[in-house]
Amino acid sequence: MPSSIRRPLTRAGALLASLALATFARSAPARADDVGDCAAASEDGELLRIKGHLRDARSKFLSCARPVCPDVIRRDCNQWVSEVDASLPTVVLGARDAALHDLAAVRVWLDGVLLVDRLDGKAFPIDAGDHVVRFEMEGRAPIEENVIIREGEKNRPLTVTFAAPDVGTQKHGGGHVAAYVLGGLGIAALGVAGVFEVASLDDYASLKNRCAPTQTCSPASVDATQRNRYVAAGSLGLGVVSLGVATWLFLRRPPQGADRPAVAVDIGPILGGGLASARVSF
Repeated sequence: MPSSIRRPLTRAGALLASLALATFARSAPARADDVGDCAAASEDGELLRIKGHLRDARSKFLSCARPVCPDVIRRDCNQWVSEVDASLPTVVLGARDAALHDLAAVRVWLDGVLLVDRLDGKAFPIDAGDHVVRFEMEGRAPIEENVIIREGEKNRPLTVTFAAPDVGTQKHGGGHVAAYVLGGLGIAALGVAGVFEVASLDDYASLKNRCAPTQTCSPASVDATQRNRYVAAGSLGLGVVSLGVATWLFLRRPPQGADRPAVAVDIGPILGGGLASARVSF
């Protein structure tokens, strides 16, 4: 045939031509649906291999290397499986605790897709390229690793170390610690308020009965009674505010890793009583 009119056969065309010959040559020809599936798997595998998706390409080549496939397809697919295996990188996933003990109950995600739900120490195939590997374990903060996997790289270890559980939960418990402190302060402030309120009432009754009728009460006695009232009112306000903030902190569970709130309590006298305030910053 003149070269000017010859056209090169595509891989798919070559396979179909070979299939036609193989179908007549075999004493027990393959079923038409099997032949079609094998040819499609072979062609899909080649396209995936060109795109660098070696894991998926290997799966396709294994499909077209089955005994039900025609000999000409199986020979090519078996060869391609060997070639892909030589190029396909593998990683060995691992995780340890703070004491460097191996962990098995760990799930691993590759680029947002679940890769394995438990570690067993076996090598795992992975396509070459830039990946995000995420390790997750119950009760521990997840760990993410950015890795670049090279074609032909074999049994590359990817091992992470999880922090101890209490390290990951310290910030959760920080709000509760502040709640206990403020709760104790509030109870103590209410006790002080009660003591000074009783003292101011006794002093007031004494002044009323002893010197008020004759208007001979000394300024020092009046000031002392007034100071007791200030302290009682201020302590009462401090106790109420402290207990309120303590209750809020105890019930609130900030997200893990969030900063703990800072609490500042102010107390001071005002005319006829006292004033207490609390500032919470985040």
